[in-house]
Amino acid sequence: MIDAWEHAQRSSFLGSAPRQAEVGRTYRIEDQSQARSLLVDAVEFAESEGWEMTQPLENKPDFNSGAKELAPGTGELSIALGAVDPGEPQGPRQLIIHIRFDPLPTG
Repeated sequence: MIDAWEHAQRSSFLGSAPRQAEVGRTYRIEDQSQARSLLVDAVEFAESEGWEMTQPLENKPDFNSGAKELAPGTGELSIALGAVDPGEPQGPRQLIIHIRFDPLPTG
């Protein structure tokens, strides 16, 4: 794992509607020839855990998204291959997993 981060549910900057809780993970891909296979495996694992994944868009084949009903609401999942160096978009890839959770009801 290269990076991990989490943000708890919180009020927005101006105190209006709460922002969603989020969890993110970024993984190094040691063997770049396996990048596509790792993406497919991650999507298949998510589906086996009950995430309803959509087909990737034709112009974004390295990005997959899905949703799942969770106790407090709907979770949104994205699984993608992203450039290690944004200045080299065709360079080495990393696996990025991001989950957003609907805010808990207030009141």
